[in-house]
Parts: sequence; structure tokens; C-alpha cells
Amino acid sequence: MYRTLADSIQDLYEITVSPSGLLVTDSMVRAVDKARRNRDPKGIGDALSKLFNGVASKAAGFQLKNFTRDEIGKRIGWLMDADVTKDSTVKQFLAKYQRDLAMPAMETGIKLGAAQGLIKEVVRTPEGAETCQWCLDRCGVWDPYDANAYGVWARHGASAHGGSGGCDCDIRIQWRMDNDGKTDPEINGGSTAYQAEA
Repeated sequence: MYRTLADSIQDLYEITVSPSGLLVTDSMVRAVDKARRNRDPKGIGDALSKLFNGVASKAAGFQLKNFTRDEIGKRIGWLMDADVTKDSTVKQFLAKYQRDLAMPAMETGIKLGAAQGLIKEVVRTPEGAETCQWCLDRCGVWDPYDANAYGVWARHGASAHGGSGGCDCDIRIQWRMDNDGKTDPEINGGSTAYQAEA
């Protein structure tokens, strides 16, 4: 499958903004927790290697953060000595590691992409069956500056829905190349936003 620079940047972006670790599996968390309890640094290191390989597969050859042996040792040592009472602590540890790995590759990709016409867009899509009109008015694909001006990032609470629910929209950043043919400024009444393709 052919992957564009924008595809790779989007994958890396998803890794860097995922609070729970996009590539972190429950079985990985259990294995690392078991290794931590057994004071097995190799077991933890094996999981970090799997995460490295997973992030590298999304990085389109861009350089990941190059941790020194001491930096890896300090991370493993911290986890082994930490007072861990929840699996979520292990998951957050692994998620932070994958984010730290991906960030330099994403930054490099964005710099290279900017020179080749990379475009950052804000995408807002309704997720529920009863999305209010206020949210629907802000749904679509927007230039980031217009998204800020028109309140596309805004969310509201249950009071806007008569006491039930709240904003059910998915709001995210999307990367694409300028020449991919998706821009049509005539859609959405001539605004800079256009509707997301299904």
C-alpha cells in the first residue's frame, strides 16, 4: 500500500496525542507489570523494543528519539522502583515512551511536508444520533485559523441539550498534501471549511 508523507505525519500525530498509548496493548501492560513485579528489566526492555518497532513502522524512515542506554536504564529503573498500584500507571509509562519516540519524527515530517505543501486541517464530526444544531453548524473540515475564529474547538455541556448529554463531536487535526484534490472552497457557502468526506 502506498503511503504519503501526510499519512505518516497523521499516524505519528495520533501516537503523540494519544493519552493512553495508541500502540500499547493490554497484554503488553500485563507483561510489563509482571516484569516489574519480578524485577526483570529485560522483560520491560522487550516491551519498549516492541513499542520502538511499532512507532518506527509509522515513521516513514524519519529518525525517532534516540534514547541513550542510560536514559532507557533510568526509565526502566523508575518503573521497577515506583509504587505502582494500578495498571494505568504502567500504561501511562508506556504511552509516554511511545510519544517521546514519535515526537522528533513528527516534527521532521512536518518541516519537510511544509516545504512540499502539507496542510493542517481541523475536522469536526458529529458522533451521536441527536447532535444539536449548534454542533452541526461547526462540523466539517476547517483551516486552523478559521476553526479558532468560528469556535470549532468549542464544546458545551448538558445544559445546551436540555439537561441530557453534551457535545458528542469528535474534533481532531488531520494532515494532507495540498495537491491531493480534496479542497473545494465553494462548499459550505464559500467559507474556507468544507464537509468531511464519508
